[in-house]
Order: sequence, then C-alpha cells, then structure tokens
Amino acid sequence: MSDPQHPAAPVADPPAPTLEGVVAALRRLAITALDAGHPMAAAQIAGTADRVEAEAWPPLPARPDYRAPPRR
Repeated sequence: MSDPQHPAAPVADPPAPTLEGVVAALRRLAITALDAGHPMAAAQIAGTADRVEAEAWPPLPARPDYRAPPRR
C-alpha cells in the first residue's frame, strides 16, 4: 500500500565493491576454508586474492639496458 501524499523515495543502487573490499572478502573466505579443514581450497582462494591484487598494480617501468652500445 502506497501513500499518495508520501511517495516512496527512490532506492539507490548499493555502491560498487572496491578492490580492497573484494580482496579482503577473498582472504576472509580463505581463512574460513582453512578453519573448516580445507587447506587446498584455502590456498587456491588466497592465491586468487593475491592475483587479483597484483593485476591491479600499475605495470613496472622498463628495465634499463646495461649492454654496451654496438660497435661500428
């Protein structure tokens, strides 16, 4: 039942999860799996958290070239 004098406020979408939140949730899940006696699942989940975090890092700068210049 809606009240015509007091319309319902629009429901806002929940905020998008942050990278930190997703990684933290994966790590909590890994700890839960380990506590439940599933070490392999815990290792896979923790590895996924590490990969997700590492893929978000900016690329490394190019390595310097220490070779001697070519002779002419």
